[in-house]
Amino acid sequence: MKLFKFSFISIISILIFHSQLYGINLSCDFKQRINERELNGVKCGLVFNPICEIKKSDELQGWISEVIIMDEDVVVVTEPPDFLKPKSTQKQLRRYQERSKIKSKVENILHHTFEQEELNIKKDSYIIMFQSEYNPYSLYFDNISKSSILIEYGSLNKEGLPPINTTESFFGECEIE
Repeated sequence: MKLFKFSFISIISILIFHSQLYGINLSCDFKQRINERELNGVKCGLVFNPICEIKKSDELQGWISEVIIMDEDVVVVTEPPDFLKPKSTQKQLRRYQERSKIKSKVENILHHTFEQEELNIKKDSYIIMFQSEYNPYSLYFDNISKSSILIEYGSLNKEGLPPINTTESFFGECEIE
């Protein structure tokens, strides 16, 4: 009987741990993209300017607009560039989004909670790692403010040249569903 109780408790513990690791349903919307140069009206990385200065811009390149995570499945939706929109029908734009979707699996989730009542500090955040066919991603999500940062990591290795590593960041909001 004791062996049965131990086995049953072990199985329940594994299931609870697994659901905590991959049992997140999250929907994120991204409106801006930043990099070391100006993209989508956001300028970052300049020493003499604030770290990020948002400017008005109506000429957007292709950019990640949405990330959906259901349990361990990840779907990343990319918006078509603005220059394609006037030349394309709605059906063509939807087809572009469908072809450019990145489907992946969650590789790791780190959930961090912290509370210190004396200083009125509360933290509830996640870091979610996943990888497309070509590049890894990390999604930082603050469950209190709903703000998030999606970072795409890239690397280019050409023979005879030093490797080039890049990151591209997208700011948005996420909501646990």
